[in-house]
Amino acid sequence: MKISHLEAWLTETSHTCLLPYQQHAYVPYSKTPVVAAAIMHDGSWIPGVRIENAAFPVLIPAFLNALTTAVTQGYRDHIRLFILTRPFWPEERTALESFFARNMEQPHPHMLLLRSDAPLPTVKPQPVSPYLTVSTLQHPAEGIQHAREMTRNAWIPESHFPVGCVLETSDGKLIGGANVEHRDWTRGLCAERNALGTALTYGHRELRCIYLSCTRFPGCTPCGACRQVLVELVPDATLYLDTDTAPRQTPVQTLLPAFFSGKALK
Repeated sequence: MKISHLEAWLTETSHTCLLPYQQHAYVPYSKTPVVAAAIMHDGSWIPGVRIENAAFPVLIPAFLNALTTAVTQGYRDHIRLFILTRPFWPEERTALESFFARNMEQPHPHMLLLRSDAPLPTVKPQPVSPYLTVSTLQHPAEGIQHAREMTRNAWIPESHFPVGCVLETSDGKLIGGANVEHRDWTRGLCAERNALGTALTYGHRELRCIYLSCTRFPGCTPCGACRQVLVELVPDATLYLDTDTAPRQTPVQTLLPAFFSGKALK
């Protein structure tokens, strides 16, 4: 593809897939919103925004947010390329190449291609819907059941330990997540942060409930990194844990007593 055509395609695609989502990035520390999109062969696409945390190392990069949402939605083998609102960093390219176990081409600083032997797709006007196609929950046990079903979407070549999560937004929508692992363990993402990253990307800042299931270990609880992120970003939500009996209810704000709020950093 000629450089002029590539620039035109990227400009048009960025206006559809990236720029509308900058306002959804959570960047109180860097003040620098970043948006990525995973684009499929047929022009379907999934956005992901940068999500910061007072514990800086548990940042969710935009490219990882888009990747883990796409994998959870079943699009891992359909991804054609990634685009970003800024140039890809070398470590981000390395992370994606390692995840897909193949080299990626970079015809433009803002683009990484999994395949270069096919025309760039015409992107669809709207992203892939992240919502579960079910009615509003009537009982917490229903949310737990959906979380159990989300464990089937986990990508877990390292741990073989599936975790599923379902978030209920303030307007009753349901968004799923599952753990997505990377051979560099620091590049993976837990089910809770995967689902939360998806929710924030699509503009949902207020959550009612979080449903969590570890089918191999009933009664498991969020790890420390997830607790930090949940307490900082959605403290008013209620967490329901899958157990051998009835779901166990826990207020999110109690998950990490005396957590670091980041007020001094702001």
